[in-house]
Amino acid sequence: MLIGVALLGLTQSAARATSSGQVWQQGELVSRRTVPVGHDAFQKQFVYRVQAGTARYVVVSNEPLKLDLHVPMRFTVARRHLVIQDLDGSERKTAILRKLKNTSRRR
Repeated sequence: MLIGVALLGLTQSAARATSSGQVWQQGELVSRRTVPVGHDAFQKQFVYRVQAGTARYVVVSNEPLKLDLHVPMRFTVARRHLVIQDLDGSERKTAILRKLKNTSRRR
């Protein structure tokens, strides 16, 4: 009976991971900048550079991410957005401003 319960739990968690169709990738934030928006000094946007295995992204968010620089994090690409998972597990949608391919810097 315990094996049946364990298999049921594994099946349900696998279904949740694949039902949304998201493929999570590993990356890290390599920089962040706070930018004022318009003429209002109190409105700000947050610009981040994300580095992953095959690409680098520059993304913008209206809310700050709860992540430190150079710490592994998870994200998924959804059209023109990166959905980034915060330290507390919440998902934050950011807009992709720029995408670059990673190139090796060996000479």
